[in-house]
Amino acid sequence: MKAVILTTVCFLLCGICAEAKDAPTKIARSLALDLADENLHSLSALEFRRYALTAEKDTAKSGFLAGAAWEYLQADKLDLAMKMLDQSENASRASSVPALLLRGEIELDRRKYKESEFFFSTLQQSKDKPDFKRFASSRLALLAVKNDDLVAAQGHLESASSQTALKELELFRGSSRRSARVGGLLGMIPGLGYAYSGEYANGLRSVILNGIFIYAMVETGDRDQWGAFTALSFFELTWYTGSIYGGIDSAHRFNQRREDAATAAIEDEYDYRMNLKSLPIINLEFNF
Repeated sequence: MKAVILTTVCFLLCGICAEAKDAPTKIARSLALDLADENLHSLSALEFRRYALTAEKDTAKSGFLAGAAWEYLQADKLDLAMKMLDQSENASRASSVPALLLRGEIELDRRKYKESEFFFSTLQQSKDKPDFKRFASSRLALLAVKNDDLVAAQGHLESASSQTALKELELFRGSSRRSARVGGLLGMIPGLGYAYSGEYANGLRSVILNGIFIYAMVETGDRDQWGAFTALSFFELTWYTGSIYGGIDSAHRFNQRREDAATAAIEDEYDYRMNLKSLPIINLEFNF
């Protein structure tokens, strides 16, 4: 009987000790999660980094550093996010596949499209992790659209089974690009350069303003009011050159809106997030 009681007491003491040992872990994780929920991502990342220093296992250290990288990515602190990924992979190779995805995202945000394409292409060629491969295909399609390689974009979207994005890609193909040179040449006739790119309100405003100044110039010239004529000529020259450059800019804006619509469709159909509650186990959850 005494042996049973002693054994029970030992188990209880072990449980209390284990819980006491895990208490700092729970507190640290809880604080980091609360900060993330409050969109204080830089502070949340700092808490994950702090706990990574006290982690006993390399895999745990790697996981918390990956969590810090994710939070720095949300805070748009891309250099720190990349630094955390380097440390995470140095601690454990278990984080290499998620790190590839996050590296690709960081370079995409940096507008370093070749580097981003490298990471996503490497991820797409991995033998397992179908969700990661599917997401990588969608990101490669997005990069192909940015490079105006619509054939490659279609291939990647078909690989990712992305029907909604494929429909948007067809609309993207159907709306031809606007030439900045043509827009500038048409802009020599006030309003026409804007109209070429579908900015009819800007075109009408350009016609009205140029018309008013030209009319005023004619009137002051007829009345020999050369001082006023000179001042009006200066302002009219400004509006006229603005019409030319406006035709160029409106063509660029048209092409950017066209591209943004296609890339937004791809980004909206494929999303992901890191489940911070599962750390130090790295768990990226995809939403297809």
